[in-house]
Amino acid sequence: MPSSESTNHPHLQLTYIFLNVLRGELSEEEKEVVDSIQPYYEEAKYRPGEAVFVKNTHPDAFFIVLQGSVAVPSDRKGSTPLMIRSGAGTVQSTQSLSSSNLLRMDDGHHKRQVSVESFHQAGGIFGYCDFLLERYRTFDAVAASSDGATVAMFTRANMNAMKKDNPPVYAITQKLLLRASLMDLANCTCNN
Repeated sequence: MPSSESTNHPHLQLTYIFLNVLRGELSEEEKEVVDSIQPYYEEAKYRPGEAVFVKNTHPDAFFIVLQGSVAVPSDRKGSTPLMIRSGAGTVQSTQSLSSSNLLRMDDGHHKRQVSVESFHQAGGIFGYCDFLLERYRTFDAVAASSDGATVAMFTRANMNAMKKDNPPVYAITQKLLLRASLMDLANCTCNN
């Protein structure tokens, strides 16, 4: 669990997430390097129900949840949602329509409740596969907690700058993304 100081400072929260997910894979030198990641991401805050990104848009960034939660609404009418768990243990699957897996959406004109396929809590990484493959987004992502969500946004330009200017931090970030991607793949039970 992060300290109260790290939850008040998103940069410390991101450092904690890296160290927690990669704890056994980082040398002492690498642990010290992680803190130099700050120039390579942007902090973005979203109000409850606000879209972080929408399906079929260009994947200009991937995200790590720092505070709050982000939901992936299910867009398959009448089907059982996929069961997905994140590499950081931060995505919760949904199996029944209860109040805990319904998200109130308000587009300014209509209010509705939608079924949620998964939730990304603090430490959850989302939007990376579409970003990596440079394909249009395959799902929506919406701030879900009552206080909204704060995310670290890693753009392509920032990742390229990190690769050029700070190869050790880039290598650690790639370890994190590989770990999260492999665990997502290992834990996915697709109902097709």
